[in-house]
Amino acid sequence: ITGVKTKADATTEIVIVADNGTVTLKHGEKVVFSQVPIGAVKVTETDVDESKYNVNPTSKVVESTITTEAVVKADFTNTMKYGKLRVVKMVSAPTGIALDKNEEFEFIININDVAENDVIHYTVGGTAKTATVDKDGNITILLKHMQSAFFEHLPVGKIEVNENLTKEQAKLYTPDITIIPEAEITEDIMVRAVFVNVIKTATLTIEKKVE
Repeated sequence: ITGVKTKADATTEIVIVADNGTVTLKHGEKVVFSQVPIGAVKVTETDVDESKYNVNPTSKVVESTITTEAVVKADFTNTMKYGKLRVVKMVSAPTGIALDKNEEFEFIININDVAENDVIHYTVGGTAKTATVDKDGNITILLKHMQSAFFEHLPVGKIEVNENLTKEQAKLYTPDITIIPEAEITEDIMVRAVFVNVIKTATLTIEKKVE
């Protein structure tokens, strides 16, 4: 049978599907077949990654009957699954050594299933912030001592959080960890990535002599 596919940008193309054949649709696309034989019809959505999407209908099947009185619609909706991430920054120092509470530390976060220039929303201390995805699927954020970044809607799947110390910071601090490799974002579960830098210290000896 012959149909007309309408794309998201409103352009159209002709598609021809055999009985029990397949047609591929992207988000926002639809296809209309205007000369379908009267009788039972069954439409099945295939190749859906249900680890990433909630599907509707859950059976992924629409069954109906083609008649001359009404238009039969087969609508399929995939809703992306999201999880949460909190990145926490802390600095530790021995008693008596002051901390620079305004010093910023850079974190690079690699996110699953995003595209270049996507905008990721998050908060720091309740203040809304955004970060833009680069060509490698990374975003960059800055945190100070005792700050945390909260991401409420990240796609499920692998995620990697890397603290990127500058050369000067690497001289001053010993990090407990610098990277959380391939943590797993799962639906409605929050992943915590806590980074603690310890200020490096050395021994100073002052000797006094009187002769």
